[in-house]
This record gives sequence, structure tokens and C-alpha cells, in this order.
Amino acid sequence: MNAYLVLENGMIFEGRAIGYWPGLSDNGGSVGELVFTTGMTGYLETLTDPSYAGQIIMQTFPMIGNYGVIPADFEGKCFAKGYVVRELCDAPSNFRSEGRLDDFLKQQRIPGICGVDTRALTRLIRENGVMNACLCADLPTQSADISVMLEEIKAYKVENVVAEVSTKEILEFAAGSPIEASCNCAEDTVAPRTEVSPPRWLLSSSISSRFPEASGKLAHSADRRSPMETRFAGLPIGDASQQSKESRQQEVGEGQQLPWPRNGESCVGAGNPLHVVLIDYGAKRNIIRSLTERGCRVTVVPHDTPAEKILAMQPDGVMLSNGPGDPAENVFEVEQIAQLVGKLPVFGICLGHQLTALAMGGKTYKLKYGHRGANQPVTDGKRTWITTQNHGYTVDSDSMAGIASLSFRNANDFSCEGLDYPGKRCFTVQFHPEACAGPRDTGFLFDRFLRMMRGEEG
Repeated sequence: MNAYLVLENGMIFEGRAIGYWPGLSDNGGSVGELVFTTGMTGYLETLTDPSYAGQIIMQTFPMIGNYGVIPADFEGKCFAKGYVVRELCDAPSNFRSEGRLDDFLKQQRIPGICGVDTRALTRLIRENGVMNACLCADLPTQSADISVMLEEIKAYKVENVVAEVSTKEILEFAAGSPIEASCNCAEDTVAPRTEVSPPRWLLSSSISSRFPEASGKLAHSADRRSPMETRFAGLPIGDASQQSKESRQQEVGEGQQLPWPRNGESCVGAGNPLHVVLIDYGAKRNIIRSLTERGCRVTVVPHDTPAEKILAMQPDGVMLSNGPGDPAENVFEVEQIAQLVGKLPVFGICLGHQLTALAMGGKTYKLKYGHRGANQPVTDGKRTWITTQNHGYTVDSDSMAGIASLSFRNANDFSCEGLDYPGKRCFTVQFHPEACAGPRDTGFLFDRFLRMMRGEEG
């Protein structure tokens, strides 16, 4: 089946349909903001990153899907509006694979297209900036209809997506609990090919078996979605890192302090773990994992949780997650952050970084084509780290003068990548120190957050 990618400037790219297409022709196709990501691996983490809500993802790497679908690598639920690749591998080969990427896209109701010139598309976006696009199965036959279609594409905006991707209930994660990310699998699944057994991620199951590591859920209002319908449902327990404490001790040297615990080794004592409240603006699973593996107890709260309710939980610190969309439209969330900063340690990532800057009186603006990929260099002036990033907005460094100190800067375009707020026990970064599938060069920032919560760092 043929498919078309129509850009807001009128350019049309023809390819082959992949993923989910039923009903799209009747609805005029799937419209979203077309963005590109440069990661050579990690396509599963990209597809299941809630920060891509409202966007059509284009992979610049030419072949995608060659290691199949691996539920342990999921970061959440798919909220993308579409998927664009040069070549889709139909015969994955990996011992961890549990299915084909095309079947996964169908199950998640994500339309896609392959066989298009993604290199030409990438150059077009680099030169002209991100633009809206539409994935459709049919093209209008009349010029007047084409004009109407283009106007509808141009009018599209990514709006109110934080409320869409955030949890609707409060969830608890115990210190040291292994967390294997998965997707919220819908009950109406797509049958796989007959010669193989249905992959585990296509099978429905009860909430108790799909999300056993979440305990002590607090009551939520009747008008909110049930646990089965939330992005957090369907996160099966998986094996944590198999690296032993002894082997890690050999890595760092005898007598040296281990950088962080794994396999549930608590760095603060199992009987008295640090308590972190994670405000979910579209949190990736590995943020929770990065905290629990360091011995923290994590409470995940909705994006619109009032500051007084968070303070009443008496946490040791607050984590502000990543998320999609324009940070400036989250007025209520910004107001709550302003009430939290200075009262307890705060660590913000990606959207959390931007919202904190707005809460402190700074400004944000939209980048030409954003930073998306696993090869983004950031520098503190002395050393450069390679980081994973996914954002289309950034903090205006000049607007933070006298408010915060610049801790990291992008080594390519010199945009703001990190801020410290002296005397407020607060620091934020634009990149992802928890990144899966890596690189993990900046994971030490979680250790800094722990030291701040223990009072070892101001």
C-alpha cells in the first residue's frame, strides 16, 4: 500500500505504508510536527518517549527495526503522531527481540511510512526549520482540496500535551525495586504472523501482573482513567543489571567508594531510603530506575499536583521530569515549581529544566530544528560530555543573568544546557542523564542530587 508524507510547504514524498492505517483516509490522515532524530540505535526508546507527543518522528539512520521489539527497552507509551524511516527491517535478529517493529506500530496505532528519502527530508528541515506534515493514504485530486489540506496542516499546533501524557494517579516505587519499562498495551491487539507465537508485548493481562513493582497506589478520583488505561500500566518487572558488586569494585579499585548501587543495593540503608517526589510531565521510565537503583523511594505524581500537596508528603527532594510541548503554556505547573524551589532540593530534566527557568523569572524560545539524538555534545568549559537530547525549546541564557549560573552549554550552538541556582538547592539540565540506550556519561548528576538531599551539598 502506498502512503504519502505531505509537508506544509506543499512538498510530497511517496513511500510504502507501515504501521497502523485503518480509518486514516476518512479522517484526512495524521497531522503532526515533523522532527528528526539522529540516533543510530535506540529507536524503541525514541518511539516510547512521551516527549514526542504530537510529533511525527523521522529517523535519520537508514535502517530501523533490525533488532526488533524489546519490551525491556520501552520508556513509556507511544504518543507520536507518525513514524518515518528510510528502510524498515522486516526480519529482525536479536536474542532479546519479541516481535517486529511493524507489528508494534500497528498495535500502538501509529501510522508510518518507509522508502522515502530521509536524507533529503533532514536537510530540508535543517535549512528551513521544523514544519508540520501529514501522513495520508490518498492525495486530493482537486487543487482547491489540496489548498485546504495545506492550510489544515499549517494550522496544526502541539498543544496541551503534558496533560495527555502525565499519569492520572499517584504511584509508589520502592527503593531498589527493578523497573523494566514497557508500553501501555491496548486490549485490542494485532495478530502477529502465524508462524510465530504472539510476542509478550501484544498480550493483555491484569494490572497486578503487568505492573507489580508499583505499590501503595493512592486513591484517585472516579473521573480519572483507571490504572489499566494509564501510561504506567503494563510495566513488568525485569532483571536489573547483572553486574555484581564485586566486579564493580574491581572497576573502581579496592577501597574506593562505589558510584551507585545496583540490584537493589541501597546507598542510604534499606530501612531509611531517601524519598523523592517525581512530578510527571511525561517522565521516562529510566528516571525512576535511576533513582530506585540508588536506593531512593519514588512517588510519581500528576503534572497538576499542587505544591502544598507535595510538601505535605515531606519528601527529601523533588524531581521534575521531561515532557513534550511548549514550556510556556504550562502556567499552573510553573507556579507550583516557584513554590517548591528553595524549600527542598530540586532536580529538573529537559522540560523540568525549562519550567524551572520560567518559574524563576527566565524565558524560553523555540529552536530552529531542535536537539534530538544520542550524540549531542555539552560542555562545562573544561570537559565535554556526549548526551542524549530530545527537545525543540531551550532556555534563553541571557534571561537568567542574576538568577542562575550557567553550568552546561551546547558545544554546537552554545545554547543553554544546564543551570545552577545558588543558595536554593536546585539545579537543572536540558539533556538526559538517565538516557537509555545511552550514552550515560552524565549519570553522576543523580548522585549529586542524592548528596544534596543528604545535606552534603548546598
